[in-house]
Amino acid sequence: MKRRYLLLHLFLSITISAMFTAIIDVEGATRGIGVVPIKTAKGEQVGLYNGSHALLIGVSDYTAGWPDLQSIPGEMDKLETALKSQGFSVTKVSNPNARKLQNSFEEFIDKYGYDKNNRLLFFYSGHGYTRNDGNKGYLVPADAPNPKVDNRGFLRKAVRMSKVLAWARDIEAKHALFLFDSCFSGSVFKERALPGVSPAIQKMTAKPVRQFITAGSAGETVPAKSTFVPVFIDAIVDGLGDLNNDGYVSGMELGLHLQQKVPKHADQTPQFGKIKDYELSQGDFVFLSGKKVAVKVKSIQNSNGDTPVQLSPSILAREKEFWSEVRSSNDSEMIQAYLDEYPKGLYTRLAQIKLKKSNSEHKGKSSVSSRTASLLKLCQQYYVANRLTKPAGANAVTCYKQVLNRNPGNSEAKKGLNNIEVKYGNLTKVAIERGAIEIAKNYISRIRQINPYSMLAQELLNKISPTPLGGEFAQNYVAQVNTPTVQKEWKDMDTGMEFVWVPKGCYNMGSKTGNADEKPVHEVCVDGFWIGKYEVTQKEWKMVMASNPSKFKKGNKHPVEQVSLEKAKKFIKTMNYNGSSKYRLPTEAEWEYACRSGGRNETYCGGNSVDLVAWNGENIDGGHHEVGSKVPNGLGIYDMSGNVLEWVSDRQDSQYYSRSPKNNPKGPSQGSKYVARGGSWLNPPYGVRANNRYYFTKNTRKQNIGLRLIRMPQ
Repeated sequence: MKRRYLLLHLFLSITISAMFTAIIDVEGATRGIGVVPIKTAKGEQVGLYNGSHALLIGVSDYTAGWPDLQSIPGEMDKLETALKSQGFSVTKVSNPNARKLQNSFEEFIDKYGYDKNNRLLFFYSGHGYTRNDGNKGYLVPADAPNPKVDNRGFLRKAVRMSKVLAWARDIEAKHALFLFDSCFSGSVFKERALPGVSPAIQKMTAKPVRQFITAGSAGETVPAKSTFVPVFIDAIVDGLGDLNNDGYVSGMELGLHLQQKVPKHADQTPQFGKIKDYELSQGDFVFLSGKKVAVKVKSIQNSNGDTPVQLSPSILAREKEFWSEVRSSNDSEMIQAYLDEYPKGLYTRLAQIKLKKSNSEHKGKSSVSSRTASLLKLCQQYYVANRLTKPAGANAVTCYKQVLNRNPGNSEAKKGLNNIEVKYGNLTKVAIERGAIEIAKNYISRIRQINPYSMLAQELLNKISPTPLGGEFAQNYVAQVNTPTVQKEWKDMDTGMEFVWVPKGCYNMGSKTGNADEKPVHEVCVDGFWIGKYEVTQKEWKMVMASNPSKFKKGNKHPVEQVSLEKAKKFIKTMNYNGSSKYRLPTEAEWEYACRSGGRNETYCGGNSVDLVAWNGENIDGGHHEVGSKVPNGLGIYDMSGNVLEWVSDRQDSQYYSRSPKNNPKGPSQGSKYVARGGSWLNPPYGVRANNRYYFTKNTRKQNIGLRLIRMPQ
């Protein structure tokens, strides 16, 4: 017996004018159910979606103690036919093992999930399992053992529902629908919300929502042969879920339809509701219905006094709902969307007035930007005039600092100051060559005015005299740079980023008992290096890049995430100003050596107890924690296991370990994907092991991927 569970997890953030116009047919016409081409008022043809893609995963043949589920293949075939009739391309995966189950989700999302105009549907049918009084749910792959016999082995193989929810949050496609036909309790609900009057389609699809539908309430026994799958198919294909006869089946209508129909055929009562989160409970998912729609029309005159137009009640209701949103907004794009949708609508004249006012306000704000642009032009004139050799040269520095006072993140001003710093540096070198030491010191002083902690200033100062002349700052700087193997820690003076010294050594890399790509175990030797004591934080990223890409902006001490490999490289390039190469990503060999406290036989970064050293899917949900809030490893490094995944410089090659060089391996020279290590708050304990490896494309941005830097000895 298995319990059936249906999860609707929907991202609905779209441009209204590109989604729906009034698609109302004359009485007796049949409404389409595929990708429907429509036109805006300007004649531009758009569609509901760029593409519709479905991933169907069925597990019927279990190999490690779970009973087989013979009805699943037939159910999958029927569902495939129904989805193709709705315009979906279908990817089917049968009887995946643990790795293939996870890869199926990630590869599908990587292929289709980052096109904002896609529609995605995920369907999993197989065994499910709950722990912790029903608070933790799991999908069961074909090779997962029975948890009552081998609980640890089960947790290593099963996919936790919180990971699936995180995948859903990471998707950028405008609509994503997740269906899980598995054994779970009804405890997933955080709030019950029964539908009232059905909102207009535009409003449904303009806002995000997380919806949940279970096949039964907690404690109900549901037969292995699905009851609600055929009810679900009938709801969307035959339009039986179109309860208000408007030609669409919303998620709430679907939940109500299941709640009414399923109890007639089984001893179960479906439950449905929305997540208890204001921002994520405003919208609704929408299918196009296959039902025939009969429409009555009425005449009404618009606000322009034009000839009465024929409107159906449903069109009129939609326009009023749309206008209620526009009326309370100053977003010019939303106002224009209304005008495109209803060029002769009831409120067209009011919308035109509102748009004109919005554009006027925007123009006023733009004047502020134009003043900044004028100031930047003046700054550039000071710089180009080569007046840096004169006392008036300070004007360029002052000018750029005025820009930064207006806009602290202005990249042009930062670049300008950096160019001046370099130019002063060149003048200093010339002065030193000519023996004009006092002039050289004056230029160094000007560099310090731009950047009090300038490394360039200290390097130039060291050229003047073997004995540092820069006071306490210079003495501390020289001590840090010139004696890295003596100190245990080093701090970057520009960002405050802390580094820990990892002495050179050899160790056995990989695992005998882990995944196939962790084998064979092989000896590796690495030179000494500095590695970040913590993952790069949101504060440090903002100091360098003047932005914060993170999904979870919880505070300065939290790790930065949603960082692609390409963005990580840009961050490092900015850190390495003046063409230096102090900072880089670690290699896999360096990363694992540092994680395991210098190559010790440790399961995780710092030992064998995951709860002590790592934030992971078993002890956290809903995002990362502050860096350094777990126990460090033997070298004093934090969070290399868990919290967020960390990019390394190696490309993917599951066979590389078998031919890896012994000394300082750099990874394969070719490969379309790159490695990230350490696991994250989304992964179970098995996934945050020191040996575990993850692979992503270089442009992948996820809410659980960050980075940690290496600083090379100078």
